[in-house]
Amino acid sequence: MNKLINKGLVTIIVLIAVLFASNAFAQNQVVGSVNYGNEEDAPLSNVQLGLYDEYDSLIMTSNTDLYGFYEFTDVPNGEYYLRSTTDQAPGEIDLSDAYFIMLHLFGMYDFTDVQFAAADVNNSNSVNWVDYIIIVINYLLEGEPFPAGEWQFDEHYINFSSRAESDTVMVWGVGTGDVVIVWEPSGRSFGSLYSADYPVVTETNKFQIEVRSDYNKLIGGYNLNLGYPSDMINIVDIQGPDDNLKYHLNMESGLIKVIWLNENLQKNSSVHGDVLLTLTVESKKTNLEQGIFTLLPGGLILDQDGANIEDVEISLPLIKNAAIVDWNVTAYPNPVVDQLNFNFSMPQVTTADLFVYDSQGRMINEHNNISLAKGVQQFTLNTQTYKPGHYYYVITFGNDLQKRVHGRFYRSSK
Repeated sequence: MNKLINKGLVTIIVLIAVLFASNAFAQNQVVGSVNYGNEEDAPLSNVQLGLYDEYDSLIMTSNTDLYGFYEFTDVPNGEYYLRSTTDQAPGEIDLSDAYFIMLHLFGMYDFTDVQFAAADVNNSNSVNWVDYIIIVINYLLEGEPFPAGEWQFDEHYINFSSRAESDTVMVWGVGTGDVVIVWEPSGRSFGSLYSADYPVVTETNKFQIEVRSDYNKLIGGYNLNLGYPSDMINIVDIQGPDDNLKYHLNMESGLIKVIWLNENLQKNSSVHGDVLLTLTVESKKTNLEQGIFTLLPGGLILDQDGANIEDVEISLPLIKNAAIVDWNVTAYPNPVVDQLNFNFSMPQVTTADLFVYDSQGRMINEHNNISLAKGVQQFTLNTQTYKPGHYYYVITFGNDLQKRVHGRFYRSSK
């Protein structure tokens, strides 16, 4: 009888040992995908995932495929943390990301968990004005990296305890600073800025000039990158729409990086995009006559909602000494809403006649004997009563029929 009891105990012990061993090496599985900003249509490939145990030791690794999928198999029972990293470059961060952080800090915009993680660029587990300044000054103006690194991934806790299990874990990742959440691995496709010249006549070696745009509606911010010949001029001062202008000036390489955001939104501040900058310039040479500024890539203008504006013309000054003024006419903005400005650069005193025609060739407006002094002056054409559409203008000067300017403009509805 005792032998039977002992044999039964041995059998039970063996069964328990077998069950324990099978549980210790249970065929647990973790599968899922990694997406940019929690968007299913933006999978992230080339992401390295790791399972870390309670002692923070790396147990297993996996990589996402082209479609963002990953898989861990034969995972032993236990408690784990799923963490992710990647070597690929994130999408580019621009001024609109800083703009939405500013709105969030003003209490005007709520963040999702992903946006919060992206905005916390110094890994302080909070989003405040320090993060805003790091993006605007350290990152965008001075090109420094984020203290938090280039990427933010969410971390997951996984517990396999007593039987073979399968767990599906969806992971999101986002580029640090990318509050707008736009995944374009090669960089974002910005609304393009292009440049045009307008004449400025100088009487002395120290003068003020403006950098303008043809977007005369309300703006929320802008950044511009300008090159200039540092051997020919000094930049004495840079002024923006208000005291919130921030800039980085490299006098050795001749580079100006400028950022302005409407940080006075709570005070109902409103700024139009027609004049962006006023620069005080000192010439190192006499008889300066050239376009001294170059528009460099990477700039953009934000509308009052923080969105990038496409195809904006930036007007840069073409410097001319008063003693060598040429005959020149420019017109802006185009498209136009309320008024079209004509800049005249005249080598002598004269008069001008302006004729405006509609798309059918009918003359709808004329201005005769416009008095023009020597140098640069402006004439404003009121277009408030014009219907939306294309128009043409012709300008003649005095009795010299050989000097004639013609062009066209579009009258927009807003």
